[in-house]
Amino acid sequence: MKKEIIVHIVFLLAFFLLISIYKTFSLSLEIGNSNWFTAEYLIFWLGGVIGMLMVFSDHFIYTYFLRPDEPSSQQAKSLISERKYLQAVDFLVKSHKTLDNLVFHNANFQSIFLLFGFFVITSTASILGRGIVLGFLLHLIIDMLRDLIETKSTDRWFTKFPVSLTFEQKRWYLGLHIALTLIIGIFL
Repeated sequence: MKKEIIVHIVFLLAFFLLISIYKTFSLSLEIGNSNWFTAEYLIFWLGGVIGMLMVFSDHFIYTYFLRPDEPSSQQAKSLISERKYLQAVDFLVKSHKTLDNLVFHNANFQSIFLLFGFFVITSTASILGRGIVLGFLLHLIIDMLRDLIETKSTDRWFTKFPVSLTFEQKRWYLGLHIALTLIIGIFL
């Protein structure tokens, strides 16, 4: 679990740092004094952490609502009922790669959420909301990228996708989502 959290935090820090640097320098050229490294922009970073953590709720949705009778769900619920919360979270994170019906961890949801994220970021002035959306999108990308690196496959993300894609097309799909998330985060 520690490795998973560290990977997500490192990517979140790097991505949000990149956004803050770009916004600071591009806005200072336009406006004169915008600095994304001041306390007022901490809410953006907080939103990123919230968005990143929200994706973990996928495991609890699976455990309690989608597949409550599966052995992994039973074990997670048992740990939670025994108040062994850290062990339950650790177990859910470790069993993450074996679950193929997670609500958020699939290409259909990821595509819809990317469109939703674009709408939210372009239509709201809330930097908290922007941070939440970007943290959420980044978490999904990291998980899909880790699946590709560790298992050499992203098949579980496409089990209910309406179109059958080749391995190369799935890699392009991931690359497109990475590029669009970068564009949404940096330029909007």
